[in-house]
Amino acid sequence: MSVSRIAMYETAFKIAADYFPLGAGFGQFGSWMSRIYYSPLYEKYGLSSIYGLSKEAPYHITDTFYPMLIAELGFLGCFIYLVFIFNISYSIFIKLKSGGLPPLKRVFCLAGIVIMIEGLIEGIATHSLINPPYSYFIFGVLGMAYSLKKNKDK
Repeated sequence: MSVSRIAMYETAFKIAADYFPLGAGFGQFGSWMSRIYYSPLYEKYGLSSIYGLSKEAPYHITDTFYPMLIAELGFLGCFIYLVFIFNISYSIFIKLKSGGLPPLKRVFCLAGIVIMIEGLIEGIATHSLINPPYSYFIFGVLGMAYSLKKNKDK
């Protein structure tokens, strides 16, 4: 495991399995807090010898989103997070498909879904889903689109 990003993904699944079902807890792996207060999990799982993941040079610890999500929240937390995101996106999509929204609101809702999909894909290689201001934009647009959908239901 010499490439830090691959090592983070492989280790995240090991941590989630070892700390089943809720993971290692917040601030323990792949997050800014685990970088600032170097987490003992990096030593325990042998990541401290990889460039970018060592205590002296923790440059790559916060490179990706999903290893942090999997390791810190475990399989159950990751599943709940993905179900939450899917439900919001799906409900907006269903409302778009059924019609009833003015064209400008339809475009805004569609943009919200597309931005969320892009954020989910980008999360493979970056920390975009928790990195301000980008995360504010993603979830702000998605929240406003969901709000338009809910208000139309009334």
